[in-house]
Amino acid sequence: MDSEMFPLYFMLGLASLGLTYPHGGPDSSCQTMLPTGHGVPPQSSPAPYKLTIRKSSFNPGETIPVVMKADKDYFTGIYLQSHPVVCTPNQTMPLGFFTTFTREFHTRHCFGIVHSTVTQANNRKKVQETVYWTAPVKAIGQIVFKATFVKNVTTFWTGISSRILSDLGPVTLPAECLKNTVQKSNSHHRIKDQTSLSSEIRPIFRNVTACLKGGQHGFISFRTGYLFVTGICILYQIAVI
Repeated sequence: MDSEMFPLYFMLGLASLGLTYPHGGPDSSCQTMLPTGHGVPPQSSPAPYKLTIRKSSFNPGETIPVVMKADKDYFTGIYLQSHPVVCTPNQTMPLGFFTTFTREFHTRHCFGIVHSTVTQANNRKKVQETVYWTAPVKAIGQIVFKATFVKNVTTFWTGISSRILSDLGPVTLPAECLKNTVQKSNSHHRIKDQTSLSSEIRPIFRNVTACLKGGQHGFISFRTGYLFVTGICILYQIAVI
């Protein structure tokens, strides 16, 4: 090999290795879901990717398709988990397990939970792919799918979320949640009481500035998520099933 060409070949080799981990994200990404070795922060622009789930609820043990889709773009890497939404001791712990029927992906056993994470098996360009998530046999409450999408070594997005899914099974909430939670479940609605604007639900109602005092007794506004009672305003988080 020509000694003058060696630096060029070396740099090209590094570039090809750096597109993404060809065999998936490392175990060190289990908790943060951040890719390693990229040396740049995630993109701050809107992500050109979506996680699509057609259902809004599930039964314990049910298997649900999860679609990873690029909007007028492609991705080469993925790190996908399902997480609890509220009122759990550890909101970073993945729930359930994934099954892949394609050579484009395989699973990781994050936190010792078998097949709890999906990641890429190669660095080929992907536009739309489907994997399958199976819920635990024990009711777990509301969950959301979260993912990191990687386009190349310098371009990736984190914190991409699906719609919220509600467990139709009976859920036993931790004691610290019971004092601030009112559950009214039927085949259409599940309502969770939040007595203050927490940092988690403030974005959901950011377009509503204040409650109206002296409103109608017992009237629930499903558009704003507010319960109007004369002289009292209580904020409700509403998940439409």
